[in-house]
Amino acid sequence: MIRESDNAVAVLMSGGVDSSVAAFLLKQAGCGPVGVTLFLGSTSGMEASEDASRVCSKLQIPHQTLDVRDTFAEQVVEPFKNAYKAALTPNPCVLCNVRIKFGAVRQLIRERLGIATIATGHYAQIVYSGSDVFLSRAACAAKDQSYFLYRLDQSLLSQVVFPLGVMSSKNDVRVVARSQSLPIAEKPESMDLCFLTKGDYRALFGKDSATTRGSVLDMRGNVIAEHEGIHNYTVGQRRGLGFATGTPVYVVRINPSDNTITVGTAAEVSTTQVHAVETNVLQQNALQKGGRLFGKIRSRGEASSCRVAQTTADTLDVVFDTAQFAPTPGQHVVLYDDRGYVVAGGMIAPSKQ
Repeated sequence: MIRESDNAVAVLMSGGVDSSVAAFLLKQAGCGPVGVTLFLGSTSGMEASEDASRVCSKLQIPHQTLDVRDTFAEQVVEPFKNAYKAALTPNPCVLCNVRIKFGAVRQLIRERLGIATIATGHYAQIVYSGSDVFLSRAACAAKDQSYFLYRLDQSLLSQVVFPLGVMSSKNDVRVVARSQSLPIAEKPESMDLCFLTKGDYRALFGKDSATTRGSVLDMRGNVIAEHEGIHNYTVGQRRGLGFATGTPVYVVRINPSDNTITVGTAAEVSTTQVHAVETNVLQQNALQKGGRLFGKIRSRGEASSCRVAQTTADTLDVVFDTAQFAPTPGQHVVLYDDRGYVVAGGMIAPSKQ
């Protein structure tokens, strides 16, 4: 058994370029990386394990595979499906990080391998300042993934390593992979959710009751069309609505209680106010009513200036300086300070309108 005293680090390896280079960088830094690949039940699982195993063989480091199919289905896939039925647009990567990778899997690694420190190929940084530890945006703004990690417990940050956080671009990561002749150096980047075999989440529902047709309303409550099941739509959606109105419209609201969706203009789906629930706070002192921060309501794009309007033990209200397009229930709002350190975040709640 590998013990913490061996300076061991468990590296979660998907068989892709990012996690493979993360393993190499840790070995180069004098750590004792152990590759760990998760079998989640997807058809690509075996390929991922084989690719990760080849990389570990090249790097001359141990490799393990953990079967977490049942836990993943219960903790990520089922909540994903249930969220769509409840008219939310879930972000499974946020759930997977906190419940699987840095939750159940980390516990398994500690029990079976005796390793407490875990590393991934995420683009984010852990910053130490005296006795304080912060989760920070990555050096590469275009690849930053701190948005997906905001729910990590503050006490966990000192036992997490993100080797790619200091890399300036994805191309630099590939350069490292090529320089070490890693067998996955040219492997394309996957953009699909790991548990979808056809790239379309709707396939998960089959003939589920969530496919019940219902009414499409305009902002005045008039029925203007019929939808094909609320799980097919998300707030802010314009393309693929399945009906034409003559002018561009977007989904403004989805109401599961009466099985309707409401559409309107871009201005009508935009707002300065965002209410979040199930919050996680990483910097309590920085989250004060009236405080000025920078918020993101989706993973891509720059954070926008905002004001903290109200906070409770598990809710957060934020007012942005400029209207944000389609804050989507089920997605997340993440707040940063002026250093790019994560302050807090929460799941965006449906509008009360």
